[in-house]
Amino acid sequence: GGFTVMVDLRQTAALENADGINNAFNIVTTDLIRQKLAKALAETGRIPVIKYLAFGTGGVDQDNVPIPPEPTMNALRREVFRLPVESVEYPVPTTADITVYVESAEYDGTEISEFGAIDEDGDFIGIQSMQVVTKQDRVTLKFHWYCEF
Repeated sequence: GGFTVMVDLRQTAALENADGINNAFNIVTTDLIRQKLAKALAETGRIPVIKYLAFGTGGVDQDNVPIPPEPTMNALRREVFRLPVESVEYPVPTTADITVYVESAEYDGTEISEFGAIDEDGDFIGIQSMQVVTKQDRVTLKFHWYCEF
């Protein structure tokens, strides 16, 4: 019985600087995916698909201030779990909205402060840190990862 609350957590990586770092949202595009994109365009023709979002508790300092991720990272600071991509939509033709729902009671109490997108090779294509969002009983957290071009 009871009800379920949906919390919709959105990010956007549109405001990146030349280093691939978005300081406003503490989002980084990893060096690994930038290298893969360069090779795909020039040589391999292969861009790996995003398959998972990973969630962790290592995205903030002791004052709950987000710690900006580094482009060299290929892991969260403290990953707790990862979930498969559930849906992909295209709000505009040049943007993929990749969505994952965190709903299982096994994650209740988890203080999520970082998440990242993982490709089919197992590499992180991007990582975001944020203020703590705690998974609560009967609350579904809906996380979006936007790929904007």
